[in-house]
Parts: sequence; C-alpha cells; structure tokens
Amino acid sequence: MHIYFITGIFLITLFLFEALISFRSKYNGKYILTLLVVFIASITVTFINPYGLSGVLFPLTFYNNYGFPINENLNFFTIAALLQNKFIYSYFAFEVVGIMLIVFLFLNLQKSRLIDWLISSLFMAFAISSVRNMPLFVFATYIPFIHVVSLTSKKFHTLVQKYKSQQLNYQNILSVFIILLIIGLILNYSSIQGFGFGSDKRGENAVNFLISNNIKGPIFNNYDIGSYLAYRLYPKELVFVDGRPEAYPYSFYNTIYLPMQKDEKIFKEIDNRYLFNTVFINYPDQQSATITFLRSIIANNDWVPVYLDEYIVIFIKNNDANKETIQRYQISPSTYQIPNEASVPSIGTIGNLLSGIGWKQQAIEAYEKVLSIEPSNCEALNNLLLLLDANNPQVSIYQMKYQFSCKR
Repeated sequence: MHIYFITGIFLITLFLFEALISFRSKYNGKYILTLLVVFIASITVTFINPYGLSGVLFPLTFYNNYGFPINENLNFFTIAALLQNKFIYSYFAFEVVGIMLIVFLFLNLQKSRLIDWLISSLFMAFAISSVRNMPLFVFATYIPFIHVVSLTSKKFHTLVQKYKSQQLNYQNILSVFIILLIIGLILNYSSIQGFGFGSDKRGENAVNFLISNNIKGPIFNNYDIGSYLAYRLYPKELVFVDGRPEAYPYSFYNTIYLPMQKDEKIFKEIDNRYLFNTVFINYPDQQSATITFLRSIIANNDWVPVYLDEYIVIFIKNNDANKETIQRYQISPSTYQIPNEASVPSIGTIGNLLSGIGWKQQAIEAYEKVLSIEPSNCEALNNLLLLLDANNPQVSIYQMKYQFSCKR
C-alpha cells in the first residue's frame, strides 16, 4: 500500500465529524450511520495487509527511517527560501489557488459547509508543511473549491447585472483564468520533460548511451536517478540506491551512501566490496556531497568520464575491458565541447558542473556561450565575475552589464 492510503480514512473521519456536529437531528440518522459503517469497514480492511498493525501505522512512522533529506519533505517556506526567488510555476499555482480558496470561503462564510472548511484548511496545512502533499491538496480541495466558486457566482450575480450591456460575464472570466492556469502548468512541465504521460526523459539519453555501448555494471548511482535506472535496466543491472528513502535503513545513508561520496577512502572500500564498473551521477541534484564526490572522482585515475549532458555524467572503470569505450568517448578538459544545439539552461547547468569539478576555463567558455545567446543573463554574468581573474579586461565589461541588468 502507498503511504497515502490513510487519506481515504481521514476524509471519512472528517465527514463523520461534520455529521456529528452539524447533522445530529433524527432525520440524518441514516446518513450518520452510513458514514459510521463505511468508517469501520475501511479501518477493518486496512488490516488485511502482509504487515498487520505495523502496515496500518506505517504512514505515521515511515519518517523515522529517513536517513536522506529530500526536498519534497520540506515545508513550503523552506523551499521558497532555498529557491532564492527562483520562479517555480507549480508553487505559483498553489499560491494563487490557495488564496482564491480562502477568499471564496470567507465570502461565503454563512453558506459554506463545515466540511468545506475542514478539508480546505487541513489539506492546505498539509501542503504547506510538506510540498509532497501539494497534489493531495489539489485532489482533496477540488470539490470544495468548485462549491465555493459556485456560491460566489450566485452571490455576485446581482452585482454584475449592470455590466451585461458591456457583455461582461464573470463566470467566463473565472473559467478562462483557471484554464490558463492549467495550460501554463502543462506547458511548464512539458518544457522540462516533454508533453504527455510517461517516465522522466532527463536521463534517457545517458541510459541509451550505456545500452548502445554495452557498458556493464555493477553501477554506483546517486539517489535522484536510481528509480529511472531501475526502470530502464532492471533486471540486467541493479542500482545502488533508488528514490525510496523509506525502503533503505537509516544506517545505509549515514554509514555508506553519504560518507562514500565525501571521503575517497570510504568510496574505495565500498568499491572493493561491490566492484563497480560504472558511476552514473545525476549532478543537478544540488547535494553538496555530489559535487565533493565528482571533484574526487574526476581526479582519480581509476575512473574515466565518458559521457556528459545537462543532467548526467558517466564514469567507467579504467581497465582493459573498457579500453575501447574509453578510447572512443573519453572526456577531458582539452576535448570536451558543449553541444551546439544545447539550450541556455542546459549550457548554464553544464557550466556549473565544470566550475564545480575545477575545469575553470571550460566553465568560463560555457558561461560566455550563454552570454552570446542572452547577453544579459544574470547567472552567467555573476559566475563569470567569480571565475575570471581580476586583471582580465572582460571583468569591467561584465561588471557594468551585471550592474545595469541585474541590480536594478
């Protein structure tokens, strides 16, 4: 069972609570009895699972085994602070819809039901406390939202009658606004990983590279890419870790996974145990341990980088079995070139990696390529000012551009 199985029981509890508070007359006895029967039946069938009571209580205890911090468990305000004013469309949509829901509830304080307030306030609190609950907020508050929108429409029906001559239809305006919000959300996600349903495409090219070149495991990978690797390569290859932190012991993350990225000696010990042949890293995961690990392995003669795109970097063991692949694809500071078709965000991400692993000149070239496309790109200007020597003649030019374009 997924940990959110408890949501159904929670919703039944809220409806039962409302019924006991608001509908206690004899005419509603059948409604209350029906809810009570469904509530008891739902709890009873929940115990029909392989783990019994521990399975039922798992949604309340799974955090206890978390040894790896992930962004989706952070609260909304912490995420906003980490993003440093970076625009994320889904968070923007949550803010807009959340404010609209609160406003419409207060506008219909007397006509709205207690259950509307319970569902809206509690699931909004869940979403704020942990951003992983945002989709839950959307599904849970859909009917309360539609209900209060309908009440608001009736409330303002008389008010807008005088605008009919100007053909102002407030219902259509609200509908168009919501539709545009949804279209924006779809376009935003499709620009990242393509339009439609399916798996995340951001590791697709890198895995295709592994398969087409018959590169074997055992594989050491980091957390963010593990589930996609398992999807593409299992059962031929096994992953080291995947995106289920609750499925791994707390000790695994704190005594093996994180330490081996921070300490070259520990990585060597684990490598001797598992005999890794491939290192597959999703580097934009923003974990400091990832950059520390990449700095170490890029300087390790036992490993050779053979693939790099805006999401993934691949290393293979420097041995006779991989000799032909290394000769064909080895990446070095003198040979690496950013693909001509790369987008500005992709070039910027690659530049950040090159800077992080110490390939300073290549990082400078990446940021300069960004500026050749977008002359006022603030991130590229800032990074160039950090990388270039003070006596470089370009510094004063970049400083002027940065002050003019990014400090206003």
